[in-house]
Amino acid sequence: MPERRISVVPGPDGETVAEDLDFTVVEEGAGRYNLADGTKLRARLVARKISRVLTKDGKTIQYSTDGEPVYFVRYQVVLTAEVPESLMKPHFSTEG
Repeated sequence: MPERRISVVPGPDGETVAEDLDFTVVEEGAGRYNLADGTKLRARLVARKISRVLTKDGKTIQYSTDGEPVYFVRYQVVLTAEVPESLMKPHFSTEG
């Protein structure tokens, strides 16, 4: 049986413990946004670590009021922007 990996994560009543879970990415979609200034923005959330929250004693799973296990996700937001030339900072030449 694999060893449990435990992390300290923020909870509603301060820090608590959670069991880190292995996972595979099934799909990572992106939101696409057209801004009023002409910029086209693409935003994607990337999960870095997923943990199942445990009770204070660290022995049993913590459940929500709906009876579902509580999960904590550490994530990174990846942004890509296609910016109109009129909004770009002028380039300065570094040549003599």
